[in-house]
Amino acid sequence: MSNAVLELVTDNKLKLLRHFEKSIPVAMGSCGPLVRPGVDASGVHGANGMEGYDFEEGDGTLLLNERAVTAMRRVIMDSEEKVSIMAIGSLTNIALLLHMFPEVKENLAEIALWH
Repeated sequence: MSNAVLELVTDNKLKLLRHFEKSIPVAMGSCGPLVRPGVDASGVHGANGMEGYDFEEGDGTLLLNERAVTAMRRVIMDSEEKVSIMAIGSLTNIALLLHMFPEVKENLAEIALWH
């Protein structure tokens, strides 16, 4: 289930980063689940995925020109230390990462799930 379509979810990330005064690079993730159709949760979360909250526009300069899977691979492979991933949502991007770039496993310390 997704709160909103990928573009809105990405925009919401940028808005929240501005709200919390954080400058963290953002990469767009997968546009849907791997093995089943996506479920639209706009009836619960509203049309923009954060209905009822009014945030300033996000800083678009934080948006990377690469997708999440390639950004994760780059960060993991460039790290001099093993990397831990903390997943707080669906695992689509992590599944794609491990499928497309199995070499990252050597530089992963752990994958922790928060559900």
